[in-house]
Amino acid sequence: MSILYFFIGFLSAIIAAIPPGAANIYVVNTSIKDTVYKAMGIILGAAIGEVILSYIALHFSMTLNTYFKENAWIQITVFILFFLAGLFFLLRKKLKLNIDNLSEIKVKPSKLITGFLLAFLNPPVLIFWLLAFALIHKHILMVTDMSPWIVLLLLFAGIFFGKLSTLYGYGRWGKQIDDSKKDSKNQLDLFIGIALLIVSIIQGIRFFIE
Repeated sequence: MSILYFFIGFLSAIIAAIPPGAANIYVVNTSIKDTVYKAMGIILGAAIGEVILSYIALHFSMTLNTYFKENAWIQITVFILFFLAGLFFLLRKKLKLNIDNLSEIKVKPSKLITGFLLAFLNPPVLIFWLLAFALIHKHILMVTDMSPWIVLLLLFAGIFFGKLSTLYGYGRWGKQIDDSKKDSKNQLDLFIGIALLIVSIIQGIRFFIE
């Protein structure tokens, strides 16, 4: 029965990681510019960040749920930023906006730290884990931060490998785009822009329905 917690964590992490976020985009860009191997530092860092973020959600689930409900501006800000980011990627070519040169002159932290921060500093994913744990606890299996250590170990191991697998898949996909040599950068911008707009619209609809 305990192994079920691993699969619950694994599947939940995949669902959380499939929508294109900052870590996903960075992994794809790195895979296109370099190799999937060089993106592994980002992927590992993001997986660690996801585990810590999910633990925070589990530990403070009641308090954070109340806080988000009482501070609607957080959710509104999140889906507005997603919408603006989507427009940026869709219009970057027309407006001749290019941040590649700026990124080259900045001092970059290690890929592990960057991946960790991109995954950890992510309010929408924190909200996802709050909802996920509430649903898991109510409809599937009881899990709290006071559960036996083997349960928590399997749960967070599942989350780690779920995030790892999904981002690795994004990296492989990015490399395939690059190998096709068919205007890969424009295709990537189009995909990211549309995906971010869809995520922002879904978040906005869900917010106003609730």
